[in-house]
Order: sequence, then structure tokens, then C-alpha cells
Amino acid sequence: MSDARIDPEVKTRATVVIEHGSPDTLLDDYIDQHAIDLTVIGSHGRGAVFDAVIGSTAKRLVDRLEEDLLIVRYSEEPAGQATN
Repeated sequence: MSDARIDPEVKTRATVVIEHGSPDTLLDDYIDQHAIDLTVIGSHGRGAVFDAVIGSTAKRLVDRLEEDLLIVRYSEEPAGQATN
């Protein structure tokens, strides 16, 4: 995403953290430690078979987190275009 699309007020409150390990565990711990109200994550939407074999971080976070979670599905379609 281009920096030009991020509202300056939001950009000043965003934090980038790079960690190594299990994403759902790391995010859960970070959210608890920093009293975060809303977490926004992306999802590839690969499908049920892929998720059953590999697992879905988004699904595990939905099951695990008590805080609000917004999952944004990845799409190759430009924003604003309808898909069937």
C-alpha cells in the first residue's frame, strides 16, 4: 500500500513490529501487553482445503482473541469493482 493512501493522523498512530514465531500467539501476547482495542489483519482466502491442511492464522485469531478483530480479505480486483 502506498503511504499516500494512509491518513496522516492514522499513520502517526500505527506501529510496525517484526517478530518470529507463531503469528496467533505473538499477536495475542502483543495485544494483551499493549491494551489494543482493534486489530486489523489480512487474509488470503485460499480456501477450506488449504486451511485444513496448513491452518489459518485469521481463524485461530478469531477463536483466540477477546478483543475486536477486523479481517480484510485479499483481492486482486481493484478497489470498488464488483466481483461475482
